[in-house]
Amino acid sequence: FLRNEEVLHVLSNVSAFGLPVQECRASLPTSGTLLLFDKRTVKNFRNDGLLWRYKKNGRGIAETHERLKVKGAHQLVCYYAQTDDGSLARRIYSRLDDKD
Repeated sequence: FLRNEEVLHVLSNVSAFGLPVQECRASLPTSGTLLLFDKRTVKNFRNDGLLWRYKKNGRGIAETHERLKVKGAHQLVCYYAQTDDGSLARRIYSRLDDKD
């Protein structure tokens, strides 16, 4: 996994790393896949075909939301989820200064 500082650096300098920004959602991504989405243009990027663990009430995917610090200030938000069988974890990072 990347450290908070590394995630912020990648999200702030996407073009410098030569990473493509996906224009459509992924289908069954494999473990270790790094995907970049513009969440304003790819609305359903979470719908990737994998079976994610649901909340106990069954209404939605069990995601944990956390604000992460870089150099002492909250600059990132991260959403964690696991597949139903626990074999794969998904982390979604975004910068707090991004406007939804």
